[in-house]
Amino acid sequence: MSLAVGLSGLIPAEAAAQWSGDVALGVRTYPREPSDAPAAGREASVSLRATRSFSWSDGSQFLTVSPLLRLDPESVSRSRIDFLDLTWEKIWTRWEVAAGLRQVDWGVTESGSVVDVVNQLDFSDDAPSPTPMGQPMVNVRFFPSTGLFEAFLLPFFRERRSAGRGGAIWSPLPLADAEFEHSWGRHHPDWALRWSQMIGDFNVAVAHFGGTNRQPRFEATSDPSGEAESLTPHYDQIDQTSLTAQWTHDAWLVKLDAVRRASQVESFVALVGGIEFAFATYLSVFAEYLYDGRGSGATTSMEHDVFAGARLLTQDWTISSRVFVDRRNSNLVLSTTASRRIGDTAAAELDGRWFRGDSSEEPSRANRLDSYLALKLTYFF
Repeated sequence: MSLAVGLSGLIPAEAAAQWSGDVALGVRTYPREPSDAPAAGREASVSLRATRSFSWSDGSQFLTVSPLLRLDPESVSRSRIDFLDLTWEKIWTRWEVAAGLRQVDWGVTESGSVVDVVNQLDFSDDAPSPTPMGQPMVNVRFFPSTGLFEAFLLPFFRERRSAGRGGAIWSPLPLADAEFEHSWGRHHPDWALRWSQMIGDFNVAVAHFGGTNRQPRFEATSDPSGEAESLTPHYDQIDQTSLTAQWTHDAWLVKLDAVRRASQVESFVALVGGIEFAFATYLSVFAEYLYDGRGSGATTSMEHDVFAGARLLTQDWTISSRVFVDRRNSNLVLSTTASRRIGDTAAAELDGRWFRGDSSEEPSRANRLDSYLALKLTYFF
């Protein structure tokens, strides 16, 4: 690949690496036309994901390159050229420093994490869940005798991608340019600190984030006659303190993700908690509860929901089912994904989601309200 050729002159000769990744063709169809969104009845795309890691200086320095290419023949806004990871790392005995584009995953729950606040999300992807986007950062990690301390400097903000019918909201209104609470906009430097520790059977982490909220608020902009003509994403400045905890006992896992977030607009508590039980190594079942103190004012529709799910793993098959039930109005979302390996280098995946209920009662008109059926064929290299 041309990227490897360009890097070859910058990486020491002893660096060893090999490309790995996948090429995927995906098609998604929507059986019901929405009454409130001018969206296509189907979407198709082809994507390329690749990863290559270089190491030198006796394994104390690394460079990880993970490009992403997605093309949608019918939607330029869903097409994307990006890096999921483009990171240089240096390792000492008790210190690590990394700089570049990275993905950071803090949550431990299955249904969704409220604590992941570093990376922006791409809702235009074909995946069952939105894909984290690479975040520009400098990450310093310190390993004392116990625990792990991390510091993050995030010098640049990335806006949420919501293109396509799989986007973050339903609306017949176009999205206007984003507005930011801070005058520096996308260039406001954000930061985060995190401490994590294993204490017996408990895995505990506490973190604090200060900066631009990755979740926008959407406000309608009206024309002189008072009729709404567009939706404007607003990105507020927030302070968020989070706790993640997981207790492991035999085949049981007890999990908790919890946050307290404060801004000029609102202050609230949100959490996801539940259990997981594994039957041998091939079947796991989950039960969780999702709570958001904002209620109907939440920027997510999972603010008072009960979640249950199961995952079956065999040599050739991966099958998972998930159901969300809203306790306020009994709205229900059921999703199932079945993936089968084809030989040693390919796989086929069928993914479906079905919504039952009244979408007008859901906060923020989130993308969970759209039923669909998707097929993806993937070749691995």
